[in-house]
Amino acid sequence: PGDAAETDGADAEEESEKNGSDGSDDDLKEVAVDNEEDVKALEEEDRLRVQYLEEDARQYPREKLLALLILWIGLMLITFLKGGKGVESLVGITCESPWYAVLVAFQFIWTLGFAALYAYKLLKMQKRKEAVRYPFQPHDVIWDGKKIRFYSSFTFLAGIVAGLIGIGGGMV
Repeated sequence: PGDAAETDGADAEEESEKNGSDGSDDDLKEVAVDNEEDVKALEEEDRLRVQYLEEDARQYPREKLLALLILWIGLMLITFLKGGKGVESLVGITCESPWYAVLVAFQFIWTLGFAALYAYKLLKMQKRKEAVRYPFQPHDVIWDGKKIRFYSSFTFLAGIVAGLIGIGGGMV
């Protein structure tokens, strides 16, 4: 039995020399820290995954509803400032005024700005979810730049068609 203990000690020394360590407690602590860091990283990943699942489970996400409200209030304010069919401008702008064209352009900038902001946020969230191994469902859309452009272009086209043939109010 005594010989086996000596053999095990010799094997451990050989293994330490191969790894470039002297077998001291400092080496063990370093390994433990690495494992502890891995555990902390996995715990953080799990925490974020649960947070994303909880956010997706909400039926009425307040921040998205607030952004939609801000979008509509901005569009309504611009519409009241420029006036329109049978409604005079609150500030006296007429269709012949250069300010009318500025406000029409600003409506596009305001709407497209929101679209660009939410496209950016959507892509950013997609990357975050993928980083924490989010459990996507088979029917979930995996967003990328190509899908964002495709969806955006068709919704923009649908809005133009709706406006041209007069069903814009019916769609809302």
